[in-house]
Amino acid sequence: MELFGWMVVGTGLPTVLGGSWWDSLLSTIGGAIAFGVSELTGRFAPQYSNSWGLGLSSFLPAILITGVRLVRGDINVVISVLSSVAIPLPGYTVSLGLAELAANRILRGAGHMISGLVTLLWLVLGGYLGESLVMAISEKDPPQDMSAAVDQLWLILFIPLIAVSLNIAFQIAYSDFLPAMTVSVLSYVVSFAAKYIANSNASTFLSAMICTIAANIWCMVSDRAQSIVLTPAIVFLVSGSIGFRGIAEIIASGDAQVGMEQFTQMFVVAAVISVGVLAGNTLAFPETTL
Repeated sequence: MELFGWMVVGTGLPTVLGGSWWDSLLSTIGGAIAFGVSELTGRFAPQYSNSWGLGLSSFLPAILITGVRLVRGDINVVISVLSSVAIPLPGYTVSLGLAELAANRILRGAGHMISGLVTLLWLVLGGYLGESLVMAISEKDPPQDMSAAVDQLWLILFIPLIAVSLNIAFQIAYSDFLPAMTVSVLSYVVSFAAKYIANSNASTFLSAMICTIAANIWCMVSDRAQSIVLTPAIVFLVSGSIGFRGIAEIIASGDAQVGMEQFTQMFVVAAVISVGVLAGNTLAFPETTL
């Protein structure tokens, strides 16, 4: 079932990020490959699961995706590889680190921040090396075709599917499935709707705050841990994907200005999420958070 979660996240995330159907197809396969690498390294080489295992989980999908791009020029390699490794992206870890720092828990906050950045660097490095290897072996440049993005109406189907898949990937108990999925869908719906009346940072703040309030209410009613339903919802806000694209831009194209803007935006989004979570906890503080 966890394999299914990785694959469906790979299928749905390109539709959220503006990718095409081909991106969705390739990242579905890439998600299965990344899951396989994660499982194998965790079982046979656990000491490398947070280093070489992460790099390999993006390296192999990048080889596949770049190889297909040599035939079809309308493949977005960054979106496809990013979607393949969406589950281990460290957006939640970075947000948690900033929240810990804001609460003056310096060592724990710094630990989460460093862990998130190291994870991000391994994932980007693996994807970059995979793409570079294929391009170095190939004797031709990929065609420069453009493919239409998936119609946004498909989000009505894919957003709930991604929410379910995140629950599976995070091994949420079946008894908590419905509330966890509801909070995850709520995070996207609030963020999407708020963009029409506010800027992206304000919409992210509102989404994080409302989801935290919803998670806290569920926590108080059920006497279950807040993090059970809140963690997938925060991951849904994908601040880690912005950092992934930023570092990839710096390494692949050498455009340090654009890349640093996107990379820095990851911390802005993570900070906004952290403030939203703190605001939600202030308005409805749970008895159980871990």
